[in-house]
Parts: sequence; structure tokens; C-alpha cells
Amino acid sequence: MLDILSALHLMCYPPKSDLASINNSSHISFHTQLLPIGQICGSYIYRGKKHMKRKTKEKAATITQAMLEILMIAGVITLASILSNGRASSKLFPKLGKYSVYRIRQALDRLKFQDMIEFDNDDEDAPIILTTKGLRRAMKYEFLRIFSRPIKWDHFWRLIMFDIPERTGKRRAFQHALVSSGFYRIQNSVYVSPIDLKNQITEYAKLHCVSSRVIITTTSSLGASESSARNHFFRIT
Repeated sequence: MLDILSALHLMCYPPKSDLASINNSSHISFHTQLLPIGQICGSYIYRGKKHMKRKTKEKAATITQAMLEILMIAGVITLASILSNGRASSKLFPKLGKYSVYRIRQALDRLKFQDMIEFDNDDEDAPIILTTKGLRRAMKYEFLRIFSRPIKWDHFWRLIMFDIPERTGKRRAFQHALVSSGFYRIQNSVYVSPIDLKNQITEYAKLHCVSSRVIITTTSSLGASESSARNHFFRIT
């Protein structure tokens, strides 16, 4: 057994003297340096770990998004109503049906830590409630989902205009919220959407405590910004 292990070790990590003789061989041009097999294997393992880590993050983000969307639509639900036989109830919550209890509990704990939801860890029948911060994030996901689908346009633009003082910090927060949600900026205080989302935008403004300073109107032309807005939403010029 030891002889086999020793042989494997020599294959993966040959002595420096052997490497030197190989590197000086006439069969290898341009002074090419050969890496030990162990280093090559280690490189592939490192890449594999990075790939798995990225996949894990993507899966966690998918569960988080699905959870927030479910809570926004369903209102108040309990952990017991989500879980069934070790997995999410696929009939009631198809987006979560393929994930284990462990993954879902991880997502819930993460959302609670981020102050996006509130619930009692010790009571599965207690309600899971979206906080204001969580509802903002859920609405952001909803806007992104709407804009990601093919848009049936009525050739009217919805302008979101606001007059929010700079000193409050709410102006920058609302600007960031609109941009990250898929709306297009044509001026610092003017954003646009090709879809009638007045009710959702009004609710979004309330969540950011700026509803009294936001105006939503309709226009058939954006003038000089028409081409860039069309390209943003329809990928055309």
C-alpha cells in the first residue's frame, strides 16, 4: 500500500532534479516549464470550487427572490404552510417545490437577518411577515420580471417625475430604486416606462416615503430621448 502511495506522490510531485532534466531536454522548446500534475489538479479543483460557489449563490438568490414574491402576493403565510414532507409544497408554491427544508430555512434566516421579513423561529405556525424593506425588494423583483418579458406597447410612455430635496437622502435612494428596477432615466428627476404601472409605482413611492413628491403622467413622445428609451426597453434603435 505504501509503495502505491509513494508512486502516486512521485507522479503528482516529481523531484526537482527530474523536472530539471525534463525541462533541459531537447524535446521541449522555448524553455517550457512543465507543471507537476498535482499543481494542475489543484488548479482544476480551485476552478471547480469557484464554480460551485457561484452556483450556490445563484441558487440562494433564486430561493430568496421566490420567497419574497410569494410573500408579496400571498400576504401573510406560515412556515408550516410552505413546508410539506421535507420540501416546499409544490402545489401551493411551485417555485419552491424543488428545494429542501434546509435551503428554505437558510433563505428565511438570511432574509430575517437582512430585516426583510419577521417571523418566530420557534413557532412554525407563526406568520412570516414582509417588512417595508422586504416589500421594496419584492417590488423590485416584480418590476424586473415585468420588463424582462416581451412588452406589448400601446405607444405611450409613462413618465415618473419627482421633486425630492437632496438633503434628505430619499432622492438618491428613490433614483437608485427606479434604475435597479428597470426604469429608464431621461433626466435626473424624470424616469420612464412603456407599461402602465401607475398603481405599482405609487405604492413603490409610498414605501420610499416620497409619494407626495412623485407625479406620474403619460406622453406619446420623449423627443430627443425617444430613440435611447426604445433601445433600452425594446433593444432597437
